[in-house]
Amino acid sequence: MRLTIPRQFAAHGGYEVLIAEEREIVFDRATLEYRDHVEVIPYVHLQVGEMNLFVEIAVTHPCGEEKISV
Repeated sequence: MRLTIPRQFAAHGGYEVLIAEEREIVFDRATLEYRDHVEVIPYVHLQVGEMNLFVEIAVTHPCGEEKISV
């Protein structure tokens, strides 16, 4: 079970700097729609040793009726 984290940049105005290279995380466990006394339920909960990573997948531009009908 692996997750690739893309390169990360910080930008302000026309200035941009690379702050982290792409890296791969190998995780021990994955749980869908994790619920553990939290208000927000993340889509996926990943565990790497004692570290927890909560992943949320958001759909920011749903398909309109015209596109669905094609």
